[in-house]
Amino acid sequence: MLSSAEDGGLVLVAEDGGKFVGFAAGWIEHEENVAQTSDSNRFGFISDICILSKYRGKRIANRLLETIVAHFVRRASRVSVSEC
Repeated sequence: MLSSAEDGGLVLVAEDGGKFVGFAAGWIEHEENVAQTSDSNRFGFISDICILSKYRGKRIANRLLETIVAHFVRRASRVSVSEC
Protein backbone atom coordinates (compact mmCIF):
# COMPACT_ATOMS: atom_id res chain seq x y z
CA MET A 1 0.00 0.00 0.00
CA LEU A 2 2.79 2.43 0.86
CA SER A 3 4.48 2.06 -2.53
CA SER A 4 1.13 2.75 -4.24
CA ALA A 5 0.63 5.86 -2.14
CA GLU A 6 4.09 7.17 -2.98
CA ASP A 7 3.31 6.98 -6.71
CA GLY A 8 0.49 9.45 -7.16
CA GLY A 9 -0.96 9.23 -3.67
CA LEU A 10 -2.62 12.11 -1.92
CA VAL A 11 -3.78 12.92 1.60
CA LEU A 12 -6.01 15.95 1.96
CA VAL A 13 -6.69 17.53 5.33
CA ALA A 14 -9.67 19.79 6.03
CA GLU A 15 -9.26 22.43 8.72
CA ASP A 16 -11.44 25.07 10.35
CA GLY A 17 -9.45 27.89 11.87
CA GLY A 18 -6.35 25.69 11.99
CA LYS A 19 -8.18 22.81 13.68
CA PHE A 20 -8.40 19.40 12.04
CA VAL A 21 -11.94 18.54 10.91
CA GLY A 22 -11.40 15.69 8.45
CA PHE A 23 -9.33 14.07 5.74
CA ALA A 24 -9.39 12.02 2.55
CA ALA A 25 -6.66 9.67 1.34
CA GLY A 26 -6.10 7.78 -1.88
CA TRP A 27 -3.62 6.64 -4.49
CA ILE A 28 -3.37 5.39 -8.04
CA GLU A 29 -3.53 1.64 -8.58
CA HIS A 30 -1.86 -0.15 -11.49
CA GLU A 31 -3.22 -3.50 -12.67
CA GLU A 32 -1.93 -5.84 -15.33
CA ASN A 33 -5.05 -6.89 -17.18
CA VAL A 34 -4.13 -7.78 -20.75
CA ALA A 35 -7.77 -7.61 -21.84
CA GLN A 36 -7.79 -3.86 -21.23
CA THR A 37 -5.75 -0.93 -22.50
CA SER A 38 -2.86 0.35 -20.44
CA ASP A 39 -4.84 3.51 -19.63
CA SER A 40 -7.71 1.52 -18.19
CA ASN A 41 -5.27 -0.42 -15.99
CA ARG A 42 -4.65 2.77 -13.97
CA PHE A 43 -7.34 3.95 -11.60
CA GLY A 44 -7.72 6.12 -8.54
CA PHE A 45 -8.50 4.41 -5.25
CA ILE A 46 -9.85 6.41 -2.32
CA SER A 47 -9.02 4.45 0.79
CA ASP A 48 -10.43 6.70 3.49
CA ILE A 49 -12.58 9.73 4.03
CA CYS A 50 -13.54 10.98 7.45
CA ILE A 51 -15.21 14.13 8.73
CA LEU A 52 -15.65 14.83 12.44
CA SER A 53 -19.33 14.58 13.36
CA LYS A 54 -19.55 18.24 14.40
CA TYR A 55 -18.62 19.27 10.84
CA ARG A 56 -20.77 16.86 8.85
CA GLY A 57 -23.46 18.26 6.58
CA LYS A 58 -21.27 21.18 5.47
CA ARG A 59 -20.17 19.57 2.17
CA ILE A 60 -16.59 19.22 3.38
CA ALA A 61 -16.44 15.59 2.22
CA ASN A 62 -17.75 16.63 -1.21
CA ARG A 63 -14.98 19.21 -1.58
CA LEU A 64 -12.34 16.67 -0.53
CA LEU A 65 -13.71 14.11 -2.99
CA GLU A 66 -13.85 16.64 -5.84
CA THR A 67 -10.22 17.58 -5.18
CA ILE A 68 -8.92 14.02 -4.98
CA VAL A 69 -10.84 12.95 -8.11
CA ALA A 70 -9.40 15.94 -10.01
CA HIS A 71 -5.93 14.83 -8.87
CA PHE A 72 -6.55 11.33 -10.27
CA VAL A 73 -7.84 12.71 -13.58
CA ARG A 74 -4.74 14.94 -13.94
CA ARG A 75 -2.58 11.85 -13.36
CA ALA A 76 -4.31 10.12 -16.31
CA SER A 77 -6.30 7.67 -14.24
CA ARG A 78 -9.80 6.51 -14.92
CA VAL A 79 -12.27 7.28 -12.19
CA SER A 80 -14.75 4.75 -10.90
CA VAL A 81 -17.02 5.19 -7.91
CA SER A 82 -17.83 2.22 -5.75
CA GLU A 83 -19.32 2.07 -2.26
CA CYS A 84 -18.15 -0.32 0.41
